[in-house]
Amino acid sequence: MSLSFSQKPNLTLSSINTWPTLNSEKISNDGKYLSYFIETIESTGNLVIMCLDNGWSKHVRALPNTGVFTQDSREFVYQSPGDSLVVVNLTNGKERVIENIDSYKISEENPIALIAYTLKDSSKSLSILNLTTSEKIIITNVESYDFYLKGDILLVESGNANGTNDGDTLRIMNLKSGVIKSVIRSFKVSNFTFDEPRNRFSFLAETKVGSRIYNSLMLFRFDDDSATEIIHGSNGFNGRFVDDRFGMNFSHDGKDILFYLSNQGIDAEEEFKNLRGIRLWNYKDDIKEVRDSELPFLAICHLSESNRVLVLQADIDRECYFYSNGTNDKLVWSLSYTGNRNDDRWRKSARWKKKLS
Repeated sequence: MSLSFSQKPNLTLSSINTWPTLNSEKISNDGKYLSYFIETIESTGNLVIMCLDNGWSKHVRALPNTGVFTQDSREFVYQSPGDSLVVVNLTNGKERVIENIDSYKISEENPIALIAYTLKDSSKSLSILNLTTSEKIIITNVESYDFYLKGDILLVESGNANGTNDGDTLRIMNLKSGVIKSVIRSFKVSNFTFDEPRNRFSFLAETKVGSRIYNSLMLFRFDDDSATEIIHGSNGFNGRFVDDRFGMNFSHDGKDILFYLSNQGIDAEEEFKNLRGIRLWNYKDDIKEVRDSELPFLAICHLSESNRVLVLQADIDRECYFYSNGTNDKLVWSLSYTGNRNDDRWRKSARWKKKLS
């Protein structure tokens, strides 16, 4: 009796290139479907969509790390190599293809399966497609967009087609009611922060005076017809101006907004030279001491007290945040000062490291 053994291939360094790995695994909300990518060093974009109940599967080519199940677990959406968006019906496996895609976003948290997308054309139009009913809404002259508040709200930032500042800068669409409102006109906007329980958000609106850029602090309530200005950009607050280089936050109880002030507006030409805040230092240069006038100031706007503003100085490289003890909100922030411990400023900074009620 003779025994024979199959010869296994020899392993070499090149074998590593063909070893498969799985990544970007996702599972549908109902737990019935799974998606993942099979990739090797030599090959990427091999997407598998499968049903865990009956073993049905679909193997497609997709852009790496794209693909998402809709909230209702009825469709899977991915982008194929090139510029096509593919919607797979998980019940029957049929595909719906949207070609010439420039950008798209999906309301992953909304029970209504919605896709917002723009095409590679000159129209700058945004389409919002309901995958269940196939209804589509088109909004013209769109520069950027995003879903907020679990997909119930779509914010749309628009450009001005004729190059003037007479159009809607920011619009908000309630995806439940279909109502579209103009939030603010003729301003560049940034730094959005939401107060979800109270259906409102805050943002900055930019204006340019000469070579300097100023930011107004704005507040918009969903029931209002337009945004309300809290701090005017070029007027500022007590000689200080809203700084857009740092984020903003609402307190848990919605009574306060945390933001930052600086001692002067931003010089647009200087900021352009320095790439919006990036500063370069050569080891041969003299060490530059940061003057007190250059430090940002932490500010709190008390919305419950007629927008009264409290200004503090804080370290920009340390986290400032609100926390709630169940009855009221407090703020935690810090300030470092290396001077004489007998100096009033040192004692004050030590107190500032405590909680602020």
